[in-house]
Amino acid sequence: AEQSATSMPMSLLPGTNFCETYSMALFGGETSAGSKIPGAGAMMRVSLISALVIAIGKITISMLSAFAIVYFRFPFRSLVFWLIFVTLMLPVEVRITPTYEVVASLGMLNTYAGLTVPLIASATATFLFRQFFLTVPDELVEAARIDGAGPMRFFKDVLLPLSATSIAALFVIQFIYGWNQYLWPLLVTTEETMYPVVMGIKRLVGGESYTEWNVVMATALLAMIPPALIVVLSNQVGLPWWMSLAGGGLLSLLGAWLALQEATDYFEHTRLKATRRQLARLGIGELSDLMPDPGSPA
Repeated sequence: AEQSATSMPMSLLPGTNFCETYSMALFGGETSAGSKIPGAGAMMRVSLISALVIAIGKITISMLSAFAIVYFRFPFRSLVFWLIFVTLMLPVEVRITPTYEVVASLGMLNTYAGLTVPLIASATATFLFRQFFLTVPDELVEAARIDGAGPMRFFKDVLLPLSATSIAALFVIQFIYGWNQYLWPLLVTTEETMYPVVMGIKRLVGGESYTEWNVVMATALLAMIPPALIVVLSNQVGLPWWMSLAGGGLLSLLGAWLALQEATDYFEHTRLKATRRQLARLGIGELSDLMPDPGSPA
């Protein structure tokens, strides 16, 4: 399997070790070279729970806050909205040190709450829902009021069905945002049981003295499946299911091919650098100078 993964040119067709490689990537174990591979199944579960909590939490909080700003009259309503909007200039990367200090003081390290709560608010989603609610005709509000519907009844029976398209679009964006998180989980998790799959892929590349490229690429392909399924399911509106499935499958294959090409370039770059260092160590500087300069991987 290792020879197939490092062969030039790299084949896009499954090899004879297909089942063995994906079993190793999904459940973990020890390879023939002695490398210990953590299972991607547990890490994908952590990523799935975190992404779902982040996506659903962002949509819920944003809809309620936009509903309050648009349909309730209270002092400094516009100021509250702009204060929420200004938080766009304060992403996690900017406030990462104080946020980590708060999470650590609350004992939320290595927990799902620590992974999700600091990422659960979204000024962008609040802005989008506010703009959409402003387009809802006032006649609907008056009709609901005449029928005796309270604010939450109007929210549940009128605004939620009208917002279905916006909710679906934001869910896809926020789910992929939560699934691809790397920097924040890197800080708040120290136990392997709480590592998301993106961190697991990074550990596979640089964690051992020998990189099992076949397992790395299998894990990367497994990590693409949930976001691809979310995109495919969201694209079924107005299209036959087989067209959405075919389109999503083609996009997934294209992404996998691009990832394989990147891995091939990285492997070739690493191999050339190692060969040049070995020739220089043996004192054969002339041959080292004749080799192409590896430069930096594309």
